Amino acid sequence: MSKTSSILLILLLALASRLFVFWPLLDNPAQGTAPDSGLYLQLANNLLQHHVFSDETQPPFKPETFRTPGYPVFLAMFASLNALSVQNVAIIQILLSLLAIYIAWLWYLQLGNAKAAFCGAMVLALDPVIVLHTSFLLSDILFFELMIPAGYFTWNCLRTSSAAKTITAGLLWGAAAMVRPVSLYLPLLLAWVPGSKKAKACFLIASYLLPCLWVLRNIKQADLPAVSSMGGVHLLICFATGAETLRRGETVLTSDLVNAVHAEYPQGFASDVEQSRIYAARAKPILKAHPFYVLEYCFWGTVKTLAGTALDMMLDVAYPGQSRQLSGATGSPKAAGLKTLALMKYYPMLAPIFILYVLGLGTLYLGHLAGVWILLRTQRYAEAAFIFIIPVYILLITNHAGYYR
Repeated sequence: MSKTSSILLILLLALASRLFVFWPLLDNPAQGTAPDSGLYLQLANNLLQHHVFSDETQPPFKPETFRTPGYPVFLAMFASLNALSVQNVAIIQILLSLLAIYIAWLWYLQLGNAKAAFCGAMVLALDPVIVLHTSFLLSDILFFELMIPAGYFTWNCLRTSSAAKTITAGLLWGAAAMVRPVSLYLPLLLAWVPGSKKAKACFLIASYLLPCLWVLRNIKQADLPAVSSMGGVHLLICFATGAETLRRGETVLTSDLVNAVHAEYPQGFASDVEQSRIYAARAKPILKAHPFYVLEYCFWGTVKTLAGTALDMMLDVAYPGQSRQLSGATGSPKAAGLKTLALMKYYPMLAPIFILYVLGLGTLYLGHLAGVWILLRTQRYAEAAFIFIIPVYILLITNHAGYYR
């Protein structure tokens, strides 16, 4: 099969799978939304109508510091054209997804041969998590669509030392961090890849231009010297929940800790920043009592990264609301893993999907390690470091709650 035929087949299958998910949205757009979708829409509308980044529905608009502006800005572009609808956004996300797959195919051709490029791009074309998210009004797919070209241009920086490609790569990493902050620290690690100091400086400046501007905005409007105030909230509702379960010797739900905090502050919080700081202050003593629980949490998060999210997503689409009833809401990756097992007991036909996904992603990660070894043996140290850093970062960092996808 020629290269042209290969990429056309990949893109055709990718389009078909995405249209299969998109088709029901024509009659019922609500199927393309999730709880966070309404917040993104409110942020986008406020940006366009009131020129503020806030999820408030009326003045005074408190500055939003939980979420970063990438995806709301993306949605605001549709609103400015009077074309903001679930269907229109899904169509553009599908087209951007196909472009990302094409860029990935070009990248994989540089990494290996035509056969390897075909297999790698086909994984992105048919991965159920990516396919299902493409038609959802969520930031996940835009993040994917920025990560692929960011990686492609970064890889080419290693090969050509082009200033234009270096700056482009950095700006793409910065834009990705503004969509989902989980990638914020990745450019720092990539800067350790062997290369000229001048190129690294350009790369880092470009990578952190947008995040630094956003931090300055947060300092000015909310007295927050950080990209997001979400960290304190996650400490309580994710990490501290499991640690408190260990301390008490009985199951503690996320709602137990949250309700206890809110009982002390019945008047509510003045801002997202105040809420984050109060949540963090409540979580830290709990975590200090069980420091090793964080390691356990990350282990189960890594397991969930490998497969649990894919199955959860399919179950939530097929049986909305039922998965939460079966598992409770403890905010723990281990609980999510147990939920998966419980759901397979009720729906055993899903077990083969789960097993195939675990084996498939596990094989891909092992393939990464094999690729690193091959590059090291051929003394391509910069490329080996690059290939090693990204999957390790994904496994160690993205197992944090809220970052699985």
